[in-house]
Amino acid sequence: KKYINKEIEDSIDDLRFTSDTFVIAATRDHKHDEEVAFNILYKPHKYFGMLGSRKKAETLKRNLVERNVDKNLVDSINVPVGLDIDDGSVEEIAISIMSQILKVKNGK
Repeated sequence: KKYINKEIEDSIDDLRFTSDTFVIAATRDHKHDEEVAFNILYKPHKYFGMLGSRKKAETLKRNLVERNVDKNLVDSINVPVGLDIDDGSVEEIAISIMSQILKVKNGK
């Protein structure tokens, strides 16, 4: 295990990313989301998902495009994360996220 005691944006460089990395970003509030996404998008990864509403997704993606992030990279963010199969409960949201990750992992 590795524990990092830094601001979210500052800790990303302490993590190891490969082309097989799956990332789920769950920040403590929306003010960190854009910086986290901006930094992770340029790291190698296979999957990148973020918790959040559809409204948050629209705002996040618009802001990243305004920062000149390639639209294909922006569109690759799975936000809201997970397949649209849950009833809104925490347990089913977790299952929907893992289902989406397995779908990507297994090339379905």
